[in-house]
Amino acid sequence: MNTNCLPGVIVTDMEIGLMNAIHNVLSSTRHLLCRWHINRYVMKACKGILKNCEKWEQFIVLWNMLVLENPEVDYERNLHEMDRIFEGKYSKALDYVKVNWLKEYKDRFVAVWTDTFMHFGNTTSNRAESAHSKLKRELGTSQCNFETSWAKIHAMLLLQHTEIRASFERSQSFVQHEFDKVSLLKDLIGYVSIVALEEILCESKKIKYVEADPIAYGCVIKCSHELPCAHEMADVESKREVEYSLDYFDDFPLEDRWMLIPEMGYLIANCYNVVLIHFLNTISLMFLLTKSHSSPEY
Repeated sequence: MNTNCLPGVIVTDMEIGLMNAIHNVLSSTRHLLCRWHINRYVMKACKGILKNCEKWEQFIVLWNMLVLENPEVDYERNLHEMDRIFEGKYSKALDYVKVNWLKEYKDRFVAVWTDTFMHFGNTTSNRAESAHSKLKRELGTSQCNFETSWAKIHAMLLLQHTEIRASFERSQSFVQHEFDKVSLLKDLIGYVSIVALEEILCESKKIKYVEADPIAYGCVIKCSHELPCAHEMADVESKREVEYSLDYFDDFPLEDRWMLIPEMGYLIANCYNVVLIHFLNTISLMFLLTKSHSSPEY
């Protein structure tokens, strides 16, 4: 089989036989475990142990934080908090999630590990199960012969293909008002799907927090969706700011005039992550960094 046809990621529930088959046949494919099914297993095993309603709610909140939060320092902190609260009287519930899920499979469903590669947000098998349910409704019965089954499946796939093409058409003609407010999105409207634009818009709202806490606003979306993260967008915004200011001096190419705009020196220093020293005939100016950006690559 052509390796280009192999899936990059597969999401399944906890079926050992299927997991072994994927490991043996599709060894290069990333295999994720469905978070929804795992949460069902955890609920079934642990809710009876944590009979106190308040304790159960506390347990499930910490468990979800453990699974969903990034970066790894938050994972370790949440795990330590679960150890502190549930060790002793409720240790059976703690042991269940550690032994059955975290010890061997954490890299298949915990965000700290799953958000390091592209999966477009598919962390459950719900989409596949929904498609399977729709197929069963279309077939109506399991007693169809091959010809009837093929005709019904073919008609369903044609309908899905039409729906996908219609969604692309909507992306070219339909513009949400919010997209016009973000300068970074203006050149993408009509060329990028609405779903991708919504993801970028959501990420763009983190730009103002990037400098305050760069670890908390990591480059998750860049890895999981291959879309620009808040850090990249912040750099683009900063460089556009510098380019806009420099454009003002198109008629005055002499470098002596670059520093005539207030804050211009600081903009250049921040954009290129340098301390800028500007020499004039009468005075020497030094512009220090007010925020840090990665140096541009040439």
